[in-house]
Amino acid sequence: MSTLARYRKRGGFKQLLHLVETSVEKKRENLLRVIEAEDHYWAECIRERMLTIEKVLSWEAEPLERIMSEFSEEVWVKCLFALPETERQPTLEKVTQFKSSAQQKHVAEAMNDATPTSGEVEAAGLMVIKKVRQLQGSGDFRPEQFDPKLAISDLDNFV
Repeated sequence: MSTLARYRKRGGFKQLLHLVETSVEKKRENLLRVIEAEDHYWAECIRERMLTIEKVLSWEAEPLERIMSEFSEEVWVKCLFALPETERQPTLEKVTQFKSSAQQKHVAEAMNDATPTSGEVEAAGLMVIKKVRQLQGSGDFRPEQFDPKLAISDLDNFV
């Protein structure tokens, strides 16, 4: 039985997308290779619609603030370490622009003092991705308004 066979049903693509998004990096890459080997189109669609912490951190300040409000500063600081070092400071400024000066300073200090492990960075990123999809599923957040490829409502009949 092929890996994709169990997902070729109503709602299966959404289930597979969720599995790929919430897997650790090594498993995610392995899953994508298996999907690619079985069906190039499905692999392309998964990659296109897959939510990553890098995508989340690339959003404009307002939606980023909406998501950030769901987590502690510690989680966001760890998430920033998923980015290349040159992108961390500008993203930190974008993430904290709606905070008070004291809060901005506190987060900047936390960023400078932080040395998260790769596992902590990945775990923080997965928490954010799960929360974004949870808020999207409940209708409280609509990432498809600024990135149409992140829509999940149209995936129920994808086979």
